[in-house]
Amino acid sequence: KTSSDKAASPMAVTQALPKVLELPVLGKVKLDLSFPGMLYNAQRFEAVTVSVANQDKGFSGAFSANDMPGKGPVKVDVALIYGEKSVSKNTGRVIYSNPRLNVGVRGQSQNLPIMVKSLSGMDGLPLISTAKVGVFDAQAHVTPKGLYLDDATVNIDKDAFSVKGSLEGQGEAALPLLKANVVADNMDFDTIMGAQKGASGSSKAGGAMPFDVELDATVHKAILSGQ
Repeated sequence: KTSSDKAASPMAVTQALPKVLELPVLGKVKLDLSFPGMLYNAQRFEAVTVSVANQDKGFSGAFSANDMPGKGPVKVDVALIYGEKSVSKNTGRVIYSNPRLNVGVRGQSQNLPIMVKSLSGMDGLPLISTAKVGVFDAQAHVTPKGLYLDDATVNIDKDAFSVKGSLEGQGEAALPLLKANVVADNMDFDTIMGAQKGASGSSKAGGAMPFDVELDATVHKAILSGQ
């Protein structure tokens, strides 16, 4: 178990989720946009499409780009769905409550380290820093209680990984708890530890992780000390 006293919590996204939403009665709304290019985090995405629509109890949206930093396509689907919907007797406005944000991400990259660094600012990550091709397909959701990775399949070069997990608050505990279950066909611990040593001398982030960690890993074939 690993912990840190630094309090920049990744749980902030759960706090930003609108727990109650009150809106005027809406008819059918659907918006489709396309752009030859778009800048995000000072990085350019090519051939971009964006769509937004309302649902019976929420809203959905999609983003896709034919090319992103690291060379490859990406598609993101989101849906903000509320478990309860009612109409105010006083105002006639629609009240949504009990939210859940569903997120699906699918894409591939011909230069995985460049893609990760350009989108997140993180460099020298184990597995990622020595990789080239990456293919990913992930489904996740967010509620006011936490973040949940329902299912993710990641192929890094010739290696395949399956990941599930969650990040939830721990009541009175200072830090949230990250639980992860990882299944890997192959795991080269020599490469991972070598990347960590290289990153430790150059990383500007430093410090421990802002959450406690419980990790359950299953590796079908492992390489350690050349064995």
